Amino acid sequence: MKYIPLGSTDLQVSRWCFGCATIGGYDYGPADDAESIAAVRRAVDLGVTFFDTADVYGFGRAERILREALGPRIRDLVIATKFGVGWTVEGKTYRDLSPAHLRAALEGSLTRLGLETIPLYQIHWPDSRTSWEDCMAELQNCQAEGKIRHIGACNLSIDNLQACLGVGRLESLQVPFSLAEQQHRPALEYAVSSQMTTLGYNILAHGFFTGKFGSQSTFSGTDLRGRIPLLTEGNRGRVFALLERIRAASTITGLTPAQVAIGWALAQSALNVVLVGARSAQQVEESAGQVDTALSAEALTLLDG
Repeated sequence: MKYIPLGSTDLQVSRWCFGCATIGGYDYGPADDAESIAAVRRAVDLGVTFFDTADVYGFGRAERILREALGPRIRDLVIATKFGVGWTVEGKTYRDLSPAHLRAALEGSLTRLGLETIPLYQIHWPDSRTSWEDCMAELQNCQAEGKIRHIGACNLSIDNLQACLGVGRLESLQVPFSLAEQQHRPALEYAVSSQMTTLGYNILAHGFFTGKFGSQSTFSGTDLRGRIPLLTEGNRGRVFALLERIRAASTITGLTPAQVAIGWALAQSALNVVLVGARSAQQVEESAGQVDTALSAEALTLLDG
């Protein structure tokens, strides 16, 4: 497993990060807690030191499962969680970066994770109401109190990043990034130039780059794959055209489609860490090992078309 510094800090993180949205059992359909726990533990066995979650994943469930899976080891790893998305008792979500919500969300995450300090606390989404000055000031207050070690951000534009960095330090930026979603490359490049660690999520296009789903696959209930723009009927053709390139590269490399998609992401200079979810220990073994295997120039040329 390969490791890099987190931003300008002395923390080292693995280049493969365990994404916990899946184990929340909501956004990607039901999850088996026993299998989720086994997957998290297998990741640690393989040298993974970086785990990314959010309070809203499963409405607290993902954080609780992560704590159960890791036990006392949770204090020896880099746990990243997020705030900024609240929810009602009916499960309706809303964005809120206000200082009051930040405080309540932070205390909730600390309790569920069983930590006194969160290593990396991240802004989840902009809320269009709270000023970046107010948000960053409260994050810095929490940092001074020892409840946050480092501050990161997700889903922010370059303008948003500049506003935040004008107030304080951000150590990381997390955005969706894959062969199918490269529109955030300028933000990643800006973050790298600002000595931030960059994380890409949706590396596998919500699972479609594993080759396990067909063009007519449907998703029900709370599964977000039934409603996001990337996978609507009009866009799936582009996703499956890219999947054919991935399958071709899989043939010449002997890697699985998922490993090829991860390998492409790891080869991008603007991306430092791949964030990949897993439902089982077997999926962790398949994808985490790709960190140590670089794709050939032939495969990368094929993928980039």
